[in-house]
Amino acid sequence: LSCYSGFNLERVNGTIDVMETLAGVFNQSVQGAVGVSLASVLSLYVMWRGFIRPYLEAKIPVDGVPTPPRCHWFAGHLHVYRHPFRVAMENFLRYRDKNGRFGMWLGPYLRALVLTKPNDVKLVLHAEHQHRLIPIFKKHLIRVFGRKNIVVIGGRSWKHARSTIMKSFTPSTLVYSKDTMLHVAETMVDSLKNRLEKDSTMIFDVAELMKMITLDVFGLAAFSYQFQSCDNLRMSAVAEAFDFLSSDISRRCKSGPLLPFNFFYCLPTRENNQNAKSLALLRSFVVASIEERREAVRTFGAAKSNDLLTRFVEAYDSGETNENNDEMLVDCLVSLLFAGFDTTSVTLSYGLFMLSTHPEALNACLEEIDRVGVADMDNLVFLRGTVKEVLRIFPPGFLTNRCTSKQLKLQDGFTIPRDINVIIPIWAIHHNEENFPSPESFRPDRWVEKKNNGEGWVERTSKDEGSIPCGNDDAFFAFSAGARGCPGQKFAWQEAVVVLAVLLKEVNFAPVEGYKLEPERYGIVQHPKGGVPMHLSVRQQPPTSDDPLKTGGVESP
Repeated sequence: LSCYSGFNLERVNGTIDVMETLAGVFNQSVQGAVGVSLASVLSLYVMWRGFIRPYLEAKIPVDGVPTPPRCHWFAGHLHVYRHPFRVAMENFLRYRDKNGRFGMWLGPYLRALVLTKPNDVKLVLHAEHQHRLIPIFKKHLIRVFGRKNIVVIGGRSWKHARSTIMKSFTPSTLVYSKDTMLHVAETMVDSLKNRLEKDSTMIFDVAELMKMITLDVFGLAAFSYQFQSCDNLRMSAVAEAFDFLSSDISRRCKSGPLLPFNFFYCLPTRENNQNAKSLALLRSFVVASIEERREAVRTFGAAKSNDLLTRFVEAYDSGETNENNDEMLVDCLVSLLFAGFDTTSVTLSYGLFMLSTHPEALNACLEEIDRVGVADMDNLVFLRGTVKEVLRIFPPGFLTNRCTSKQLKLQDGFTIPRDINVIIPIWAIHHNEENFPSPESFRPDRWVEKKNNGEGWVERTSKDEGSIPCGNDDAFFAFSAGARGCPGQKFAWQEAVVVLAVLLKEVNFAPVEGYKLEPERYGIVQHPKGGVPMHLSVRQQPPTSDDPLKTGGVESP
């Protein structure tokens, strides 16, 4: 460097001195910042442990009612849900006061009031229709069902969607649907007989079979579309996409909705990729079905079809709405598809298992089916009572809620505050000894009784307790109640009774040795843990009648 004539050593030394000075100042600044940060963090931690956390954990969500112990500062009392399903449901009865109420926190700020008295529950369900979902779970629901599905929307949009759905379930639609249900159930029976001829020792998962039936029924009754799951005893591509989405939303809500791979759908994981593909396939199917049906209605008129989609599109297009596209229509149809699939398939699975383990009830069902046939739903009284008892013990929708828009005064004078979540644990209400004595016992005779002449059954009206008290209809909330009650409950009743009648008439269902039926949370519903494995065999038939209603013969739709 000294050989270079332009080199100025003094200048370089000065620059080095300046840099050393700046480095010293920087080091002192960093040290000071670290010290201040550590002091701030320590101060905040002391305030947190000494004041803020105790305050948050000691807050009372609702005055005048008890609160469960161990309130977490962030999660509130959500630990009540973290127990095994049956224990979690029992907690709703454990923490209540003598009036059947207690308060809880659903996070750091969302307060809730739990009601278990039937009279209080009915008042709230009929007075309020607004939902307030926990934001974490709402995100996952919107991902699958859409922003404008009937579960999450409110106000004028909800009223229009609700009106559209109610207008769709016309008497002619229900008649068409019953023929569809008979056809699908008989197709399943034929496929099972063919499979049993090849291997009579097979063990079938009845829960999977019931999913195939409910999907095929909805495909034909709603879209006039053949999924053909029952023909092949295997899910079609659309059905598989639907089944995956149903199980995926349950997995995300159950295994940790805030975990990054569960919360962020954009991350490149196998589950997220499958979710995106399944969602695109399902929604494209619904959109294409709507377009085809609109074209068919324009060409042939609505009277040419009685399926649910035709009535649904007709009611939607004729209603008053501010929507300029079909987003709400698509979202509502997807919601209906999920609601009908999960609830009915779960009910059928439980029903077949309970009848297989209660021979007296099974024999009564078979005697009634042989006497009146599978198509005469009005006279299948004992079978309807059996379905109702299954729904009492195993309500698919085990819990519902409402958000109060105003103060509500209950019969005993207690006032529910405005803007609070009211939780209604349907499972706990159905399993409360005060509402249903011997709640764990499977007793269809809660709801039906023998006719005076001893032939056939009628709905039970007498208050004579006999061996079991009469079922309490005021405490039965399997379909919820009020404006948010299940709009398709007539369809669901019909499907459960008709499908059970056909299956019981033709197939014998026997439990697998060592299997224990145990419900578990499955998204917003519950279902049998691990499926329902059963032995199946062809039932020996009594002499047939020439009456087509007694042989179950119908033309396929």
